[in-house]
Amino acid sequence: MPRLRVLLAPLVALALLGGVVPWWLARGARASGEISFAEWVAGVLLAIAGAALTLRAALLLGEAREEPPSPSRPSGRFIVRGPYRRIRHPLYAGVVLVVLGEAIALHSTALFIYAAALAIILHLLVVFVEEPRLR
Repeated sequence: MPRLRVLLAPLVALALLGGVVPWWLARGARASGEISFAEWVAGVLLAIAGAALTLRAALLLGEAREEPPSPSRPSGRFIVRGPYRRIRHPLYAGVVLVVLGEAIALHSTALFIYAAALAIILHLLVVFVEEPRLR
């Protein structure tokens, strides 16, 4: 069973990047058009799927290591189960999906821009921090 402190880092990242920052960006902002029920449902389902992906990836990562995950400390074990079988960085992908879901559900241009910026920043983190350390 994974240790709580191993799961804490991904959960805090999800809460901050996918919860607190989008809430701060969206508060007081008006939707960029009328939100249909179908858009709201699609956005909520996408956000739930992103959160589930993040949590599943964190659980698998927690089983594979003893310390909290960090881009500066590779796990030492290569995980090829669950979402890691198809997605290279499911923790990052899950957080971006949560924000995209929120952007769709709230019809928020600010959240769409934040989701794009977050995806670019996470990609650059992988390319310039994680990959050189793995070499």
